[in-house]
Amino acid sequence: MYGESAAADGAAAFEALLDADFPLTTPGADGSLLTEWARDALALALPSQIVCREDCAGLCPICGEDLNANPHEHEREPDPRWGKLSELKFE
Repeated sequence: MYGESAAADGAAAFEALLDADFPLTTPGADGSLLTEWARDALALALPSQIVCREDCAGLCPICGEDLNANPHEHEREPDPRWGKLSELKFE
């Protein structure tokens, strides 16, 4: 159906498209891109909350108290963008 030259032209066009839309970079001589990649990979591999053991509740992000000894929640301040709704009066 298609000749070899058409396939080669298609492959070359595809590679040109990839190079234009997704430029590939190679690590510099100083390894800066490799360092950035390694930092990002490590950050994504870490758990979102580091705790001492699997069943640990961690520390309260507001007051810093141990949530294992004293589980509690703080009342959140209302979002000021919704302040006008509190002025509505229903009869």
